[in-house]
Order: sequence, then C-alpha cells, then structure tokens
Amino acid sequence: MPGFRSSALSDIIQSNEAVDWTPETSLELLLHLFPSSVVIPELVATIESFAFRPHESNHEATSVRVPFKALYDGAQQHASDQTAALAGAKAELQEEIALNAALDDEITSLEAVLTAQKASFNEKACRKEIALFQRRLDLRTQQSTALTKAIDDKQDTLLQHERLAKEESQRLRHEDLLYRLHSKKLKDNEVVLRQRGDSKRKLRSPEATMGELKQQIATLQETIATTGPQVHELTTEIFSVRAARAELEGDLASVRASIEEIQNRVLDYKQAHTPRPDWEKVVVDVEPTFKAHNRKCAHQKITTENLLKLKSSADRVMYLAHAVQVIGLADDADAIDRERQILTNLQTQIKKTIAMIRYRE
Repeated sequence: MPGFRSSALSDIIQSNEAVDWTPETSLELLLHLFPSSVVIPELVATIESFAFRPHESNHEATSVRVPFKALYDGAQQHASDQTAALAGAKAELQEEIALNAALDDEITSLEAVLTAQKASFNEKACRKEIALFQRRLDLRTQQSTALTKAIDDKQDTLLQHERLAKEESQRLRHEDLLYRLHSKKLKDNEVVLRQRGDSKRKLRSPEATMGELKQQIATLQETIATTGPQVHELTTEIFSVRAARAELEGDLASVRASIEEIQNRVLDYKQAHTPRPDWEKVVVDVEPTFKAHNRKCAHQKITTENLLKLKSSADRVMYLAHAVQVIGLADDADAIDRERQILTNLQTQIKKTIAMIRYRE
C-alpha cells in the first residue's frame, strides 16, 4: 500500500480494512473527511450517478437507492436460474422423446396384433354364433314364460284349496257346536225326567208308577231308535270331514313344496344372468363406430341418440344387435374390426340380459 502524507488517513484506512464498505458508506466517509471542500460534493454527486440507478419518479426519490452492482448481481442470479430451468426443460424433453420412442414401439406392436386379429377374424362364424345365441335366447324366453304360467296356476290352485279348507273347517265347527248343544239338551231332559219320575213315584202307587215307567221307557227307546242313526251319521260325517281336511292339508303342503321348488328354480335362473349393461360405457365404445359408418352410409342414421331414446334395455340391446348386423353388411372391413370387441361383449350379454330385463320390466 502506498504511503499517505497524513498519518490519520493511513490509520483510518488500516483500521477499517476489515469493514464491509458499501458505496454509501464510502461516499459519506469522503464527505466527512473533506467537509470544507467544494470539489468533493460535485465528485460525490458524479460518482452517485454512476454507482446508483437514477430515480424515475418523485415517489422513488424517497425510497432506498439501488446500486448498479446489486442490479448486476440480481441479473446474474436470474440468468443462473434461467440456465438451471433450461437444463431441467432439456431433461424433461429428453424424457418425453424417450417416452415417445417407447410409445412408437408399443403402437407398432399393437398394429401387428391388430393385423393378426384382422387376418384371423371370421365374419361368417360370428354371424352363425349370433344366430345360435338368438335361438338360445328365444328358447330361454319361452321357458321363462312357461315357468311363469306354471307358477300362476299353482298359486291359483293353492288359493282355491285354502278357501275350500277354510269353508270346510267352518262347517265342521258349526256341526260340532250343534252336536254339543243336542247332547247337552238330551242330558238336561234325562235329568228332568229322572226328577219327575222320582216325584211321581212318591205320590203314585207302584202299579201306576210301573206303567208310567214302562211308557217312558218305550218312548225313550223310540227316541233312541230315531236319534241313533242321526248321531251315527253325524259322527261318520265328522270323521269323514276330518279325513278330508287332513287330505287337503297334505295336498296344500305338497303344493307349497312345489311352489318353493319352482321359485328356487326361477331364482337360480335369474342368478344365472348378468346385470344390466352400463349404457354410458357402451355409448362411449360404439359412438366412434356409428359416426364412421354414418359418414359412408348417411341414409341409415345409426346414432347413439336413437339408442338412448329407447326406454327399455331389451330394445336397446336389440338396436345394438341390429346396428352390428347393418354395419357388418356394409362391407366395411375397418368398421367390422372396430366392432369385434363390442360384438364379443354383446354375444355374452344378449343370451342372458334380455330375458331378465323383460321379466323385471
């Protein structure tokens, strides 16, 4: 370090070498060292114009001054950040390029699989299988109708048997009540006759009493002879009615067992069917195919809007089957290939879905 004429300046510089000097502190120190100089303030103003960014408005004049060095450091930091961001973007671009290459390979393999599937697709066999499934569907529908009719007949028979059993039970209770009333009346009459006979025996002579007793005995014998067959007939009828009731109860139990068996068969038949298809997914799957077909055959107007206008799910399935048949007959090989997956799903749904839907609706 060169020597100074003033030892005070040398001491100040040496004592403040470790201090972090800023442009503001340096200029303030310069003004403090030369307070009476005229040149120093002009020099400080000139240095400030080169060291600090000039204020663009009066409002900024009251704010903190920004050195050009700080602006330069900020610009360098911004450039460094932009460089790092550019490096990250380049890395992402490389990853996207690699992913696109992998997707190209996958597309190539899928195109090869699609070509192989096109070569192995047999339209005639598919139509034959559809006809077979339609025949099975018709047979299942007829079988379900027959089972429903048999269940209705069994239920009608059961209701009729229950009504007959109820009427027969009421008649038996009525006849049993009449029989008990007659028996009670007969016992009361016997008691009254016995009391009268005792009182008369006390008042009459033995001969008169004997004659009267004989007459009463003859009358009672005639009454017994008259009422005995009726009692026997009533007893026989009661036992026959009870036997008929037991037979009807046995028939009722057998009918209920048959109904339970039929209901179990119907339940098994219902459980063997698939649920209703997801029409939103079906519409998403078939809409591109319908649009492609309508561009070639606009007069046929096969659209998903017409499909969704149908209220019954069975009618929607039949509409899809008809659409597949029409598109297949249009000799559009590309459309046939696009519809093959949908046709496979419909083959499994047609034979199970329509019968259950018609039965429920």
